[in-house]
Amino acid sequence: MEEEPKNKALLYIFLVLLLAIGGSFLYWYFLQGPVTPGPGNGSTDGLTSSSGTLPGTSGSTSTGTTGVPNPIPAGEVLYIKALTGESVPVRDFTKNPIATTETGVVIVDSSDYILMHYVPDQSFLITIINEDVEYARQKAESDLLSILGISKAQACILRVSLTIPRAVSETLSGQDYHLSFCPDGKPFFRF
Repeated sequence: MEEEPKNKALLYIFLVLLLAIGGSFLYWYFLQGPVTPGPGNGSTDGLTSSSGTLPGTSGSTSTGTTGVPNPIPAGEVLYIKALTGESVPVRDFTKNPIATTETGVVIVDSSDYILMHYVPDQSFLITIINEDVEYARQKAESDLLSILGISKAQACILRVSLTIPRAVSETLSGQDYHLSFCPDGKPFFRF
């Protein structure tokens, strides 16, 4: 029984390291420029609330970069820098995290998948940990949309990696499958 918490701790450490390495690579290879501030706040961290205050504090607006009202209540919004360079308003997932580190937030840790956010490059990592990978992927993708309060189109412009560790499937590990409903999404092929 003591080994299970150790395994989870090791998995968290591995995921944070993976995110750090991947984030650094993405930053240096793709971004190579300044991070766009969240709307109306002048911050350069890319993870800001709608009012320019720290996440979790009260805000005064709930409109995204397009000016279209967001269904997320004021003060409950974070802006995540998308691949397109625009800021996408999402529900504040930092209020009740499973765990936090200096560089990331564990948003979900279920028997099917782990969902993490890596702050430096504004990416999300979904790690499938259920052997029924199709079910776990569907659940993780649905939950991501629900937790962030975004559409599939908005999710497709965010940095989202979906991976499967070798311990779950040797044949499916080692790839980034992305979200299944996005143009860069890859199906699971079994050999």
